[in-house]
Amino acid sequence: MRDSELLFPGLIALLLLVALTLDALVYHHGLRVLGFPAALAVATVGLCVLRLAERLRERGRAVRAGPADSSVEPASAVPVGPALRAMLGLIAAVPLVWLFGFAIGLPLYVGGYVKWRGAPWWVALLCAALALAAALGFIELLGMPQPRGPLVWP
Repeated sequence: MRDSELLFPGLIALLLLVALTLDALVYHHGLRVLGFPAALAVATVGLCVLRLAERLRERGRAVRAGPADSSVEPASAVPVGPALRAMLGLIAAVPLVWLFGFAIGLPLYVGGYVKWRGAPWWVALLCAALALAAALGFIELLGMPQPRGPLVWP
């Protein structure tokens, strides 16, 4: 696994923890609602940090061993750029969800992102429809009213 493949889920989990903290502060949802995703995010961040620490130790051993010793292979280093671009793509969901609300903003984001990545229109629309169904199902399952965005009229 490359460094960027470890960095990406760790950063996503950190963003999730920030969002859950803001949710607890603004909407006052308790552990009943936020506990499971928070636990998954903490576990994901912890596992990613542990694996990245192991990778750094492997690289240190490979450098100390020198080029003559081929028994220790350095881990492949990959630029962090692709992971950061993906994170910026995910951050684009925030203004859409804020402006249009969760049930409309999330499908707009998913459809736009899939189309931006080069998929045909029918695939982007299908993914947006699936995101809409998932968002509405999530809202109904939890029974939580969702705030409307400033661009959505009642």
